Amino acid sequence: MKTITILLMLTLLITIDIEAQKISDPNYALKTPQTLEVINIELIEDLTVINISIENQIEGGYFCIDKNTYLVTGTGKRVKMSELIGLPLCPESYKFNMVGEKKYVTLKFPGISREPGWIDLVEDCGDNCLAVYGLILDPSLNARINTCFRELDNGRQNEAIALFESLRKDLRDSNNPILGSIYLNLITLYEEKGNSEAVNKLKIEFDSSLFPHKELFASNIK
Repeated sequence: MKTITILLMLTLLITIDIEAQKISDPNYALKTPQTLEVINIELIEDLTVINISIENQIEGGYFCIDKNTYLVTGTGKRVKMSELIGLPLCPESYKFNMVGEKKYVTLKFPGISREPGWIDLVEDCGDNCLAVYGLILDPSLNARINTCFRELDNGRQNEAIALFESLRKDLRDSNNPILGSIYLNLITLYEEKGNSEAVNKLKIEFDSSLFPHKELFASNIK
């Protein structure tokens, strides 16, 4: 009987692990405001939880989140926010006590599909709206991107370029908005090395490519 009970518990734990997934410090294509950080994303069968922080950088700063905040999945489906914890809904607002204060916020949404591996977080409001485009849900892709930036942080530009180039080739035919960030990083790195031929080649490829939010990168790429 004890053996059967243990086996049942192990099966239950494995099932829960499959159904729930937490992505810590996910990468993204673009965000606004810049003081916003995505701490983690929890994907549960019927619930999606996004934990963020917002840092105040001005005297008398305040913040709220509009009820018309939603996720856009990689397939284009909109999923409206169901609960907000840590901040009031607009037009009510939270006034920060000091510069540098961080407010931790939880946004809850109905469950979503984990494919094709990315989502947008969008606040539909009039001014200073919150948005994070191309949040990566794929743990292996997040790990590869983290390795790229780790090489940069350690001053190994050539290694970082090689890793970014590998990502570019693997994602070039995908519909993933993180491509914009990869192009931007590669162009910046090649410009720093004075490799104008590689820069021009990447700009031409960027112009002919198709992926979501490409227009948001266009001015920086030019």
